[in-house]
Amino acid sequence: MIDYYLKQNKLTSEQSTNPKGEVSREEGKKYCAQVVNSRSYTFDDIAKHLLKHNIGLSSSAIYGLWEGIKGAVEEFISEGGSIKTELFHVHTSIKGVFNGLEDGFDSSRHTIKLNLRPGILLRDTPKSLRVKKIKSAAKSMILSVTDINSGSVNWNLTPGKNIRIVGQRVKIDGKDPSCGLYFIPEKSNQEPVKIELNDVVMNKPSQLIAVVPKLNKGLWNLRLVTQFGTGKHCYKEPQNITFDKKLSVA
Repeated sequence: MIDYYLKQNKLTSEQSTNPKGEVSREEGKKYCAQVVNSRSYTFDDIAKHLLKHNIGLSSSAIYGLWEGIKGAVEEFISEGGSIKTELFHVHTSIKGVFNGLEDGFDSSRHTIKLNLRPGILLRDTPKSLRVKKIKSAAKSMILSVTDINSGSVNWNLTPGKNIRIVGQRVKIDGKDPSCGLYFIPEKSNQEPVKIELNDVVMNKPSQLIAVVPKLNKGLWNLRLVTQFGTGKHCYKEPQNITFDKKLSVA
């Protein structure tokens, strides 16, 4: 089941006039769906699922196979090959302008891109998915992230300095050990970084202030995991909320 709520699409919303000639702001509003991630899964979760269903492989064999698959994919891609499986298709391309036939690849002007799209198994999956509309106030939501050191909103991160997170029900709460604030690297070869609880300076339902941990240069996703609910109520399962904008460490 996929939960979603509606939020105003400010790019398409416009004023409209009712039959009396009065401007109706509500009628002119357009909305788009915002999917709420119920939980994020890692390969550890996949391995546990396989062991639970007794597929005949030990834990060490499953992880060994996974390491082999990752190595093969990396090798094939590094050779310029494309990979096609039921789960995904991936191939490389070069982005940038070449100044004539004699021009060559220049890393200052050209970049190598990985192009990833779902394979036939995942491509057909959405047809069988079910959705449920919820009220936005019933779920946590990150609205903005401010780098206090630079004043940048929804872009820069300064390791060792504070960020201010504004949103709805963003308080870190719950007994589940996964609850906390994470930075998820765009590059899959880096591990997620969890902010230590004592580095959370302010922890309120509408605002969080925390110290940015040591992060490598690049783009990062901010993810909040919390069981915080309404009043004294805590959700049984942790909610995973990923900010919809990538944040940069220069």
